[in-house]
Amino acid sequence: MRNFALIAIPSLLLLGACDSRSPEKTSPAKTEAPIAQKKETEALPKAMEPISLPPSIVASRQYRCADRSLIFVDYMSDEKSVLVRTDAKGFPVRLSGEKNGVMSGKDYTLKGTKDDKSIMFSSPTNPSPQRCQS
Repeated sequence: MRNFALIAIPSLLLLGACDSRSPEKTSPAKTEAPIAQKKETEALPKAMEPISLPPSIVASRQYRCADRSLIFVDYMSDEKSVLVRTDAKGFPVRLSGEKNGVMSGKDYTLKGTKDDKSIMFSSPTNPSPQRCQS
């Protein structure tokens, strides 16, 4: 019991020495909040431009060309670009052009849409356009 009294008396003296003013007057959070909000609004751009997502694949087709080679075409949702692979697991080449028109890029050319049964295709290994059928 004596130990309790030795601890309790100094604790009460320390608590009595605390400032008895209300927390609204001494809280630093109240004064810093408007400053933080002002900094956040200044950091935002004036007008945010809408972000457009990249086109997704809407159809994948496999074609057999006149020289007996296979090509793999992924048609994109923007209807202005395709991904072409000359090997099933090869690296795709992006071709772009007008909507439903001739698409080209990196010495490749493709004419046709995802609904066509045959397309015209040329590549660096075969620069003359050839017919490819699905």
